[in-house]
Amino acid sequence: RGGGLLGGTAGASSGHYRGTTVQLAGGSRLGFLENRKAASTSPYSFFYPAEVLSNMSVLSSAVDPDRSPSYQERIKARQQKKEYFEQYSAVFEQFKASNLATVHKAFVQSVREDGMLTRELYATALMGLGVQDRAVVDRSYDLFDPHRDNAVDYREVIAAIEVIVNGPNKALTMKDCFKLFDPSDCGYIIQPGLRELKVQRLETDGINHMMVKALLEIFDELQKEEDERLRKENTKKGKRGAKAQAEVPPHCPKIHLSFEEFCRFMSTRPLLVQAFLTQILQTMEMVYTRNRKVLPRNDDIAVALSVPEG
Repeated sequence: RGGGLLGGTAGASSGHYRGTTVQLAGGSRLGFLENRKAASTSPYSFFYPAEVLSNMSVLSSAVDPDRSPSYQERIKARQQKKEYFEQYSAVFEQFKASNLATVHKAFVQSVREDGMLTRELYATALMGLGVQDRAVVDRSYDLFDPHRDNAVDYREVIAAIEVIVNGPNKALTMKDCFKLFDPSDCGYIIQPGLRELKVQRLETDGINHMMVKALLEIFDELQKEEDERLRKENTKKGKRGAKAQAEVPPHCPKIHLSFEEFCRFMSTRPLLVQAFLTQILQTMEMVYTRNRKVLPRNDDIAVALSVPEG
């Protein structure tokens, strides 16, 4: 079977279609791609694994809907799953301490013992992460499962998300997320607007309460940093003594979050990536669709996705 969508960014990754290595944004490598066509440089290149396991899980109801797996079968499945993640520990280890830690953990709970995800397991993981739009879930799954055989390799999924979120063209993805809270394109997210969304509990135009909460926490953190900076600045000006040390400088409320600050937090905060995961998946779909439209019909989807962003 010729796999599904696996995100890799030319320039971000090593971008090899030939050979067996794909280097992700963080410098790690995925060594499970073989004999792929070379592609031109592009913001987003997508790869297919040379081989995808298709063995049915013994725990799947599709084996026999009227039969429950035995205790021994469950033990065996657990052991197989453990062996799978040990086998590819070099691939997965990087995600445990990255901004994709929460996403990775959710998928680890859902993935089958052979490393595969059915549509329902994929949906379970994403909905547990707060992606409530089932249409977005299904469309993103279809990107990984072009042959509609209801089995995608988890390595494809996490590597694609890694490149979309952390690749050298991540600013394109970050901009899509940022614009949800900057519809006027002024270059800032305004804190009073977030407070109003929180009070009114509004979830509209792609915005949800997880995003609002995560962004307000960033404002609180930046405010503390600014207060601390002013306190140190006052101390350097010659103020001394316990009273001076305890003195709080004039309060300068932080009410603007710039795009650069947003990107900085997105690169380090798993919960912020989780909050914007629905938009991240939509950006992935948009890139795929746009690149397919600008090329003549071609059975090699990897080639179709090698078109540079305009």
